[in-house]
Amino acid sequence: MVTARRFEDLDAWQLSIELDELVCSITEAGKCRDDPEFCDQIRRASQNAPPLIAEGFVRFTPDEFVRYLRMARGELAEVQSRLHHARTKEFFTDEQWQAVWTLAGRAMGATTSLLKSKLPLLRKQLPKARHRRRS
Repeated sequence: MVTARRFEDLDAWQLSIELDELVCSITEAGKCRDDPEFCDQIRRASQNAPPLIAEGFVRFTPDEFVRYLRMARGELAEVQSRLHHARTKEFFTDEQWQAVWTLAGRAMGATTSLLKSKLPLLRKQLPKARHRRRS
């Protein structure tokens, strides 16, 4: 496993950036423009994930990184939820929807894998934190 030296090295961050760019691109035109609230909501959710991943990374401690990764997953889940709405309303072409759905799944998967890789570190840290509180 390669250790990331910068948040830009994280697959989760890279895929989230790609997702944000694709969401912004496909919401620029087409039927979804008739629902500006939808466009605003899905764009905000896609824009929020990358900075959360980056901020968690630079905080260094496992508990904070896990916290920010969980929030990033929440934003990615919102994108996925809104994509279901987009499909129902036929806001995107089948090709657009499949591309953005696949990328959203990859971003979620990478973020989840990163989160799972940090949980053992968090578990190691928890007994120490509890011990300090009792002392």
